[in-house]
Amino acid sequence: MMQVIQKQFIAIFLFSITVLDAQFALPIFQAFHKPHNYVIDMDGSNDYVSVASNTAFEPDAFTIQTWVNLDAEAGGTTRYFVYRHKTWYIGMTSGGATFIGAVRDNNSSNWQEPESTTNPDPNGGWYHIVLTFASSVSRLYVNGSQENVVSSSGYATNEQTTPVSIGAKYNDGDSNNYDGQIDNVAFWNEALTANEITALYNSGSPLDASSNSGNYTSSSGLVSYYKFNKNANSESGSYNGSASGGPTYVDMSIP
Repeated sequence: MMQVIQKQFIAIFLFSITVLDAQFALPIFQAFHKPHNYVIDMDGSNDYVSVASNTAFEPDAFTIQTWVNLDAEAGGTTRYFVYRHKTWYIGMTSGGATFIGAVRDNNSSNWQEPESTTNPDPNGGWYHIVLTFASSVSRLYVNGSQENVVSSSGYATNEQTTPVSIGAKYNDGDSNNYDGQIDNVAFWNEALTANEITALYNSGSPLDASSNSGNYTSSSGLVSYYKFNKNANSESGSYNGSASGGPTYVDMSIP
């Protein structure tokens, strides 16, 4: 009888070890094979990415997105995250007081410039900043929520033959450089809805804009998408960027 009990005990013990091993092996395996995720790091001096001028960046309605992790306040001038000369931009105002988006009117030098109520904080972690434009209305979103809206009668997007720059104001040179990290820069040829932007923010865990998910249904409108996985190439279209000044690509877990 004792031998039978001992064999049963050994069998139960070995089964328990097998179950525990099965429970813990899969997460460890998944963690080991977790894909790397890179961001681009700008030095605030001369680093930026330039994307050649293209009419794809001047539709009647559009959305611009970026994730930013600030290394410093803006200083004495506006700092730009994504910029197209005399057309549109998103960045920080002078002194780093607010986030700002802007759209310039096609027939004048007037700008719509919605500003955030959120104060950019270098210790605040990653921020999700989105600007939309449609039907003469500009909207600025921070971390999935609309923070400001500006409307003007008869507004239309500009027709400029200028490049898009990421991390600086670029025209005949570069200036107003951004100091910090940038990731998941995206441009759509439509104005995303508030629900879609909240979905992309995903409570701080960036949703991949290449695929529809939940309330986000506009992947087909994605013109360009820069994940900065060791390069400045676009995952949509043929709008690859060219890095200048020597920005670095940093391996991080988010975004």
